[in-house]
Amino acid sequence: MTSGQWRNGAIVLAGGLTFLTLHLIFILTWSRFLDTTSWPGYEASAAAGLIEPWFVNTPASLWVTRCTLFAMAFAIAFFTGGSTGSAAMAFFAGLAGACAAMWATTRAHTVESGWLGFIIYPFRLLLPVVFGAALAAIAKSRRTRTRPSN
Repeated sequence: MTSGQWRNGAIVLAGGLTFLTLHLIFILTWSRFLDTTSWPGYEASAAAGLIEPWFVNTPASLWVTRCTLFAMAFAIAFFTGGSTGSAAMAFFAGLAGACAAMWATTRAHTVESGWLGFIIYPFRLLLPVVFGAALAAIAKSRRTRTRPSN
């Protein structure tokens, strides 16, 4: 294996661990912090404890997820050598795999059309990754242009 393949493999692993860590945090802190604000119209369901820990089930969990993924994608794309695009796609691949695996552990995947979650939810993670990697690519290009040549 080449060093680029090892690098991308490590980034895939980092993506998977990032999502699994976020999901574990949601499970451990759901009733104390994240379930206190629900989406409009779902207040009664949240009060009854019917909304389970998932990254899009409350505004707070969605924003925690978006900010974390943006920061991780930026850091990975900025500080790793090689192609920013391949680093971002490797990170997304890890996220998508972990997201699909965690979707299988929820109750919602068993309802009618719940199988669509295996496709839809991983792609809901793509936007902050793209924005983080794009900003890192811009920052990398500006850093190389402003570096003094000796």
